[in-house]
Amino acid sequence: DAKGRRLPSVWAYQADQKLADRAASRQREDEDALLIVMHNAPDRAIASWATSLGWIAATTGEPLKSRVHRTLERLKAEKLVTQKRARWILTSPGKKEAERLEEQAQ
Repeated sequence: DAKGRRLPSVWAYQADQKLADRAASRQREDEDALLIVMHNAPDRAIASWATSLGWIAATTGEPLKSRVHRTLERLKAEKLVTQKRARWILTSPGKKEAERLEEQAQ
């Protein structure tokens, strides 16, 4: 700046298609796994779902609740889950998809 102080800057680069595909695949895997856990344990808390899925912070050992929240928001956009009275629940299409995923896994 005018006073000679260093300014932070952001470096951006274009991700290659392989990296973008891996990110999309991981998101889909997260969504599928959460649908199944919600179907099998609908009354559990978000932290419990994170623990069941093995989504645990390596440094603190705490459940990654933010990862569950992000995944829930994507599922909500697809109308597979909804939030009622501060609880997340599967919608009818969400239950059907969870059942299909469980059947596919067998």
